[in-house]
Amino acid sequence: MSRRRRLVLVVVAPLLVASLPLFFLGSLVVMPGRSYRGSPPSLTPAERATATELAATMRRMGRFIGERNREWPERLEEAAADLERGLRGLGYGVRREQVEARAEPVRNVYVERRGEPRPNEVVLLGANRNRFRA
Repeated sequence: MSRRRRLVLVVVAPLLVASLPLFFLGSLVVMPGRSYRGSPPSLTPAERATATELAATMRRMGRFIGERNREWPERLEEAAADLERGLRGLGYGVRREQVEARAEPVRNVYVERRGEPRPNEVVLLGANRNRFRA
């Protein structure tokens, strides 16, 4: 075996193998595009009203509905219905998705709002409605 080939096998190959996990980890946490810099733009009156209504809905869930999870299915359903009412009241079309969690039926609530400058781009916002400190 030539000296060059031995150098590749002993030095270069282990470095390549050792760098693979870093490459895969980096590909999991790197976001495409450029990050936003600077202060966010001020909310419009409509956006401010939406934020206020959603915060009020979350407070209602925390104060009046209480703990909600698979052990309290009626509260979980009440929370979903309250969230749907609030979102519909803001003019959003709401859709439901029934799923199973540990053989128990639960549902997710979805709302879609198309952006104006880039309607083909997607921003996904998730919220877990079974816990909230009011």
